[in-house]
Amino acid sequence: MDNVLLKNDSQDPTAPGQCAKLALGGRTLQSAKFASRVEQLRAASIVELCSGTQHVNPARCWLAVPAQVRNQMLAASVSAASYDDWNTESEAAALPLVRSCRRAQDERPAKCLLLWLEISRTLNKRDGQDALDIASVLCRNFGGQVDALKQCMKQVAPHLRIGAGSEIATFQFCQGIRDGKNLRAAVQCASKLGRRHIAPSIIAQVCAETLSVSEAQPHHCFLEAQQKLRWMDLAAQVSLCKDSPAPAATVPVSCAMEMKRASRSLLPSGFSSEPLGVLVASLCHGAANATIVLECVRLLPVRAFTADQAVRLCAASSMPTKLSDNEGFVSLYPTSCASQARSILQRALLVDGSNDLGMSASAAAVQVCEAATSHAPSKCLADTQHDQALSARLWVQLCQHATSNAPQLCVKSLRKFVNSQRLDIYAAVAACQQAEYLGPADCVTELFQVAPGVSGKVAAQLCHAAKNSGPARCFSAAPFVYDDVLKISLCMLAENTAPALCAESVITRLANQPSVKVALCRGATTSAPVACASEAPLGMDEANLVILCRLATSIAPARCAQEVPTFLRVPWNQVALVCAGARSSTPGHCLAHHTRHSRLLLRTLDATQIVTECRLAVAQASTLGLAKSSYNCPELRSWCPLQLVVNVLDQYGDVMPETYLQEQRSSSIMYVSGVYTGAYDQERNYIGRGQPTLEGPTYAAIINGSATFSNLLFTAAGEFILTFRTGGRVTEEVVRVVVHPDKAADALQNRCEELFKHFQCSIQLPTQNDQNHEMQTLLLHRVFYFNAISCEQYWIDNIGGPSFVCFSARNDALYALPRLLYYLITYEGYERPLFLLSLLTVQMHFRNSNVPRADMSAWDLLGLREGETNRGAIRRAYHRRSLEWHPDKWHSMAAALPSPWQQELANVYVLITQAYVQLSNTVAFEL
Repeated sequence: MDNVLLKNDSQDPTAPGQCAKLALGGRTLQSAKFASRVEQLRAASIVELCSGTQHVNPARCWLAVPAQVRNQMLAASVSAASYDDWNTESEAAALPLVRSCRRAQDERPAKCLLLWLEISRTLNKRDGQDALDIASVLCRNFGGQVDALKQCMKQVAPHLRIGAGSEIATFQFCQGIRDGKNLRAAVQCASKLGRRHIAPSIIAQVCAETLSVSEAQPHHCFLEAQQKLRWMDLAAQVSLCKDSPAPAATVPVSCAMEMKRASRSLLPSGFSSEPLGVLVASLCHGAANATIVLECVRLLPVRAFTADQAVRLCAASSMPTKLSDNEGFVSLYPTSCASQARSILQRALLVDGSNDLGMSASAAAVQVCEAATSHAPSKCLADTQHDQALSARLWVQLCQHATSNAPQLCVKSLRKFVNSQRLDIYAAVAACQQAEYLGPADCVTELFQVAPGVSGKVAAQLCHAAKNSGPARCFSAAPFVYDDVLKISLCMLAENTAPALCAESVITRLANQPSVKVALCRGATTSAPVACASEAPLGMDEANLVILCRLATSIAPARCAQEVPTFLRVPWNQVALVCAGARSSTPGHCLAHHTRHSRLLLRTLDATQIVTECRLAVAQASTLGLAKSSYNCPELRSWCPLQLVVNVLDQYGDVMPETYLQEQRSSSIMYVSGVYTGAYDQERNYIGRGQPTLEGPTYAAIINGSATFSNLLFTAAGEFILTFRTGGRVTEEVVRVVVHPDKAADALQNRCEELFKHFQCSIQLPTQNDQNHEMQTLLLHRVFYFNAISCEQYWIDNIGGPSFVCFSARNDALYALPRLLYYLITYEGYERPLFLLSLLTVQMHFRNSNVPRADMSAWDLLGLREGETNRGAIRRAYHRRSLEWHPDKWHSMAAALPSPWQQELANVYVLITQAYVQLSNTVAFEL
């Protein structure tokens, strides 16, 4: 019985049709009877392009070439073919665009071919056609960036010394360019070899791999090989030095020299110098440690294995990396395993007398032990060699690449099903080969219990490489309408029933497409893929839906895809590739941002580069942005509560997700500060309170990427600049706010200031040292009393008083005002009527000569005559003035004053103290 074939992926029968539909681009096909040869070739080309495909990417590649260029290629192919020998299918298969885009994974092969068409315009017709055939084959596997490819050809061509008409050689050299990061190394390699007059063809062979292999410096290896390995032919030297890494670029040469010295004792005999060079190059190519290669070959029986077998076992390029750290343990070398395996197989063949291996014992041993790092494969052979049910061929199949004793124990566990003919031995071996655990045996046992009618072949396919009985339980829980092929595709390698439960979930858009649903749910650990597919954009096709949501653990990929607006017309394939596996919507924001930016600048977007960048995009707090403002007033006025919402924005201008703010340990607090920049009206001014200010909370917590500042109040009308900031490198947000005047408040101010002029002093002022009379009584004529009722609060808020006390005998209203406040707001001399006060001039506060001012001299501040030097007089004056203006004396009254006046009252005592210190120091200096 033949080996059981294992299929990992189910084929989507609708994919070729979807591909062809997309490639047609809405074009309707004419009947073959009336269609022109160009139209017939177009139809045949699309059939050839999409036949057997599993996705629509070949069609996307086809459409990446402008329609005009496609038509020219079709017409050129038709005109070049003779009418008698015309064969649509063969012409379609030979079309360069079809050859490049068939089995394409993206649009890069088409862009590569377009670049060659641009380069080859100067070639003659014959050379151009031959080169186009080569270019179409080269571009089929192109996976880099077209801009980097173009730059590579420009920089490398001078060093290759290739003449006009041979651009295809440079084009071939640069195919491995990828993103262009290694271009400098390739140019350096070509330059150094060119200076040594190495042939251009050899330079291309040696240096081409540096474009795709990081830190490769093969030119160092090759130049040293030219000097020290003259016995090795040029082709072998090139093969030896390809991909040589920078840290050990010359190790392959050292390995080859050591191998040459020991060739008589180590290598199989009967080889001339030329094959020896090829053999040594194969063994030492890519060597990072020459000792490992030599020891591996030393353990190999010379007469037992051929040169090719020695290369398969001991070539440095295929040597297990585990040996680099364990070079002293000879049991880890593949040759040690192969020697034991060959002995076991040879004995078995001698005893059996027949050879069902189809190969020699040495070849079978190499197949079993290739890349082995232990004796597990040979021990597997030793454990199963006496099993009569297993042939030598099945031994090899079971034991090759074994890493433990799990394969033979697995077969032993399934022997009961083999004996009962429930499972044949071939299926048992197919299920257990390369097993790392006893999971395949547990899976088969569980499957036969829950699904008795399942065949052994299905059991082998389902349970191969299983870690536990999960595939069997998944198979049993899968939708009943699914056939065995779909169930196997759904449940292979499953660890539980999650894929089956996912497939059972209802999703309208995939109701009649079980194969798509299987592809979506394969490997699922929850039902999240179905939930993701339900939330995905409605226009997305099934193939890209699977790419987007397969293995999803939440609906985040779908939310990410929704962030790319449909009006941007970004291909669904790009959206799916960017958002697959996304944990947030940031990759979608990135894709939409770059698409808008490229179209704004009229630039072509490099899809591959953008997909790579945006898949890894992580939101970074970049700037702040005002999102919303609200207030419950007809217009923003003073003392009207204002609410502002400020967002933390990422580098793409979107609100930062809360999860990223926490992960980046960004500041969770946002601060606000306000600065008054000017009056709303130049004629407008403010009394008592000083300049208008911003009152309210100065910080707010950032929740879900936003901070809300509530109850912000402006004390008066005017223009303000608000600055919002957080920690880190986040750009501040600056907002200009215009606070409109309150006309009702203005009217009250004008009326109350005018009314204040009608106050009169009722009694003479007491002396300044009279502590029992700290209040000044003011008189207001009774006709103004009712108007004054509404102004009392205004006066208290702005100048600290006066407040109503009682009525006089003449029914005039008596008001009281703190005496110190009376000093501050009156003119020089108490006898002048108070109604002369102008409340609009704050600078007049200190016009009273009894009130110390900053512009007074030290003697005036203490009430002394100018030039007084008597220390006793200075001390007595300071004592008197400090008692008069000490803060403790006026504390109770100052607390009721507006804050600017409280500060000025405190400054008076500071001035007196400074004056005393100044005069005391002056007198002491004179003495």
